[in-house]
Amino acid sequence: MSEADGRNQRPRVTVFCSTAENIGQTTTLLNTAVLLARSGRRVLVLDARNADARTRSYVRSVTPGPALLADSEGGPAVEEWQPAGAVRPIGIVTLKGHDALRALPAPEDPAFGGYDDVLVDAPLIRTDRQAADLARLPSVLVMCFTAASSFIESAVLLAERLRAHAERPFEVLALALQTDPAHEDQLRLARDRARERFAPLGDGRPARYLEIPYHALSERSPRLGMELEPGNGFAERVRPALERLARALDRPRFTRPARTLLVCAPRHAVWAEWIEDRLRGSRVQVVRRSYDDWTVQPPGPDEVLLLLPPTAPGPEDRQALRELSDPGVRMVLVDDEALPREFAHHQRVDLRRLSEQRAAERLLRALDLPADTVRPSRGRRFPSLPNSTNLVARNVAFVGRDALLGEIRTEVAELAREHRPCLVAGAPGIGKSEVLLEFCHRFGGSYDVVWWLAGDDRSEILSGLTALSGALGEPTRQDAAAHVRALRSRADALGERWLLVCDEIDDAAGAERAAALLPEPSEHCHVLIGARTPAEEADRSALEVPPFTRAESEALLTTMVPGLTPLSARTVAQRVGPLPLALWLAAC
Repeated sequence: MSEADGRNQRPRVTVFCSTAENIGQTTTLLNTAVLLARSGRRVLVLDARNADARTRSYVRSVTPGPALLADSEGGPAVEEWQPAGAVRPIGIVTLKGHDALRALPAPEDPAFGGYDDVLVDAPLIRTDRQAADLARLPSVLVMCFTAASSFIESAVLLAERLRAHAERPFEVLALALQTDPAHEDQLRLARDRARERFAPLGDGRPARYLEIPYHALSERSPRLGMELEPGNGFAERVRPALERLARALDRPRFTRPARTLLVCAPRHAVWAEWIEDRLRGSRVQVVRRSYDDWTVQPPGPDEVLLLLPPTAPGPEDRQALRELSDPGVRMVLVDDEALPREFAHHQRVDLRRLSEQRAAERLLRALDLPADTVRPSRGRRFPSLPNSTNLVARNVAFVGRDALLGEIRTEVAELAREHRPCLVAGAPGIGKSEVLLEFCHRFGGSYDVVWWLAGDDRSEILSGLTALSGALGEPTRQDAAAHVRALRSRADALGERWLLVCDEIDDAAGAERAAALLPEPSEHCHVLIGARTPAEEADRSALEVPPFTRAESEALLTTMVPGLTPLSARTVAQRVGPLPLALWLAAC
């Protein structure tokens, strides 16, 4: 925008206001002014806090400029400050006296015509007269507070007070200062509280909420953070938050997220698929990543980051997710595993023990999306527990095998479309049964029935099928195999999804005999057969369970033996070898 154009337009007046001293309001305003000036904006700072000494401790090498009110004798003068990298100097006016705000002209006055942005560093408001003097100025009110319930409450009350005195509407932007992930639950609860209490100020939509994180060095430094030398963490932690604030001044009204980045571990794949399906149904772009191919970083503009908790994160991963402190991050809880303390500050979306309707509503509300039209999904099954199952408990010490489990999932679906079971083969002790059990728990949420059958001999299989018919409410004393096949045909008409697992088969011939007793595999009926035989002796489509990799061997040992160092685990793994059963016995 040219200077001539600017003089004919009303500048954007942004008032920074708070209810407490020494929380970083002035430094936040000055850092924002530098960012705006570096982008080419013409910026005027009005220091109304009677805090000339504080401002001057950061702003140096100023030069005299013109009077703000050219026709007024003794009016405030403009000094010009040229921070490094700024396209134009920043004008600074110190307003002295308790009634200085009252003497200011209206924002549309020609005195402000040469500026694109006027940033007001407001004093503490103690009287209605002060509130009225301030309320006539802002286009945007940046309400500053620290992340504690009492400060949030007083900030909301002041914003409401200023709104009541205003003659024209202004937008409210809630800004939490000095946020620190070390505060854990306190920070998370403060975020929830701020979103709730500022919501009525959003005029029918959520209020915009941002944070500026605490940075010890810049807090103690006599220099402004934007002018500190690189390498102290400010550029990595604080500057991105300030840049987001500067961008938000262009769009202070809350905008619903246009994009969601969904990050999950393989064990939560079924939940991730359901969440993605739900969000796409609300016209939100979804990008899904695994923790292995995602670099820890805050969400971008108009983006929300959804994290399904990682599986057994290491110290480095824990620290990285602890330092990832951003109001655009949500931790989605879907199981009862305890969250590490390092994740306590992240806001939570708890989907546990909810119906599909309520889970969908909670998910959408957590992203500030409309949830009043949620309907049960007709597509992907809600990942609740299967309606009928006889699975034993999940092995909490299970590690690795992610690629193999993904391969089994793909193969069992493809073979089912050809009406064939999926054979998983492996030598005794290789961990075949544990892989099949983990598959059932990891992906069982996408099935209505998950049933485990012992395949030692024909009678064991028939006994398991009899138990299945009883669990389905259709017991029989006749031919159990034929009866279950009939039940499966009826389930096809209802669109029910089954997963049948027949384990402990000795060889390929036994696998064929077992398959003959089971319902025919189909798109909605997946059949897995586990055989104690090398893959080369089985069907050519059989998947073989390999020995552990070195990393998997060490992970099993450190999981089963608390306190075992990585070096010791490596030594034991080298001596014992990659057979999972041998490693398990060594750890006992």
